Amino acid sequence: MSSLEELYNELIAKSKLLDHDPDPARLHTLREELDQLDYRIRVEVPAGERYYELNLLSRQANASLTAADTRAQIARNVAHAEHEREAHDAAHPTILSPRSPLADYTPNALTRSERNWREGIERER
Repeated sequence: MSSLEELYNELIAKSKLLDHDPDPARLHTLREELDQLDYRIRVEVPAGERYYELNLLSRQANASLTAADTRAQIARNVAHAEHEREAHDAAHPTILSPRSPLADYTPNALTRSERNWREGIERER
C-alpha cells in the first residue's frame, strides 16, 4: 500500500500531465481523489510535522488542479467566442467580421497612424 505522500505525489503528477484543455470528467475524478486524501489525513494523521507536510502537498495538488480547471475554462471561453464570431459572420455575410483586420482599415496613412498611436500600437522596426 502506498503512503499518503506517494499518493499525493502521484496525484500532483497526474494533474501536471493534463493538457491545455483537460476533460472536465477527468478533473472531477482527480478532485474527488484529492478530497479523499484530504479526508484521510484529517482522520488518520495526528497533528505534527507529517501532518503539516501532507497539508503542503495537498495545497500543491489543489493549486495544480485549479490551474488545470482555469485552463479548461479559458479553452471553453475561446471556443465559445470563436463560435459567436462564426455565427456573426454567417448571419451577416456582407459585413466584415469585428475581428477582421480589414474591419478598421483606413486608406489614409495619417489617420491610421493616429489611431494606432491612440491604441498604443507601435510600428515594428
